[in-house]
Amino acid sequence: MKVVFSTLSIVSIIATTITVENIWVASATPQIAQTQRSTINSLIPLALPTSADVWFKDGKSITGQLTDFNSQNQKIQIFRAGTPRSVQLSQVQRISFRRDALVYLGGEGRVIRGEDRTKATQNIWGNIPIDAFRLIDSKQGQASVDLSKVMNQKQLRGILGVAQDSLYVVDEMEFQPGKKLTIKVTPTDRLQAR
Repeated sequence: MKVVFSTLSIVSIIATTITVENIWVASATPQIAQTQRSTINSLIPLALPTSADVWFKDGKSITGQLTDFNSQNQKIQIFRAGTPRSVQLSQVQRISFRRDALVYLGGEGRVIRGEDRTKATQNIWGNIPIDAFRLIDSKQGQASVDLSKVMNQKQLRGILGVAQDSLYVVDEMEFQPGKKLTIKVTPTDRLQAR
């Protein structure tokens, strides 16, 4: 009898433990889902036209394709006439991307922007830490920027809403003191761009 009672006690303890763990897991799952829903992805995909004018602080400029952006070493690389050229960010005032240059749409093809290609207005995102910008694919001009440190959740939702049907094409990147960056972008409708 003692053996049966001991066995039933052990089974009862195990069943209670499993039930409590299942209740804890079931009650934690909605909280995890709610937390995930309230967190917004702050990475905004960008397209860089294949030709840019790099303006230096001394007033000179060069034209080429931005092929590297290294925020840790504070350098960019411009590919011009078959030759790469590395430049310290401290020497660069701004990079202006040409409107007549090819823009790749992230695997969807490419488009050449004209003067009145879209009725969209230019957006200016300022005070961005330089390390928030990432060049993902230099050949296709694919990049991203993390706006979580400079935008609130409502602003991010608005920007991401536009990014659902449009691609933010970079018009200009201006380098500010304190390792900050201002990016001027124009959303280009993906449907018009095909």
